[in-house]
Amino acid sequence: IPPTWRSWEETPIEVRLQRLSSAAEHLAQERSALDEAIASGKAASLQHATGSSGRVLETVSRLLAAASEVAELQSTVAIPGQDNFTTWSNPRGLGVVAVDEGSDPAGLAALVFAPLLAGNGVLVAAPHGLEQVARLLAESLWREGVPRNVLCLAPSGASVERLAAGPVHFAAVDLSLERTRSIYKALAATDEGTRPRWLKALISLSDGPSPGEVGFLRQFAHPKTVAVRTVRHGADLKLV
Repeated sequence: IPPTWRSWEETPIEVRLQRLSSAAEHLAQERSALDEAIASGKAASLQHATGSSGRVLETVSRLLAAASEVAELQSTVAIPGQDNFTTWSNPRGLGVVAVDEGSDPAGLAALVFAPLLAGNGVLVAAPHGLEQVARLLAESLWREGVPRNVLCLAPSGASVERLAAGPVHFAAVDLSLERTRSIYKALAATDEGTRPRWLKALISLSDGPSPGEVGFLRQFAHPKTVAVRTVRHGADLKLV
């Protein structure tokens, strides 16, 4: 775990969206480099890689278009004299991203862009076949202003279980059932006295909304419900 690793919460959502959108545009402009990174890692033809890179760009575009999920307030129960709403503007914190060798590069891109958009810090542990793709994604994001101590790349061959057992708040994965279970066990491990104790979350592409679907981005934030009284001494404060 990088010692200076931190979340991106202090940067406004508008700025995060702008920087991630610029990175997506850069990836689109350098699509041939993305094709080559996918082809070399997957030992696939450039024609096959072109289809994969298209899915990467499309997935990222859908994620960014759904930014309102973590930027806007959602009204809840209507109560006379009181406004009630829920916000997802509070990121989970620091999260490890891990995928399998056979994972779609679009899934990796989703698990990098989504938590960043929600304001988290991300540590990417990519397998050998997707290391070049992870590096290309990171370089595009760093180039457009995502801090290097917010988006980090784990050393090649790093144990995802060991990373998940560290001081993280969530793990976002696209792994086999067996490996997902091992990550879940690692997240639950605590070492009282040397490691802080807090609730950790497991977010898996095989469970819940898919990238671009309603609710996907909200998995990377804590919901906060707020109630605002609009009546005082019998008078509606909205009319004052």
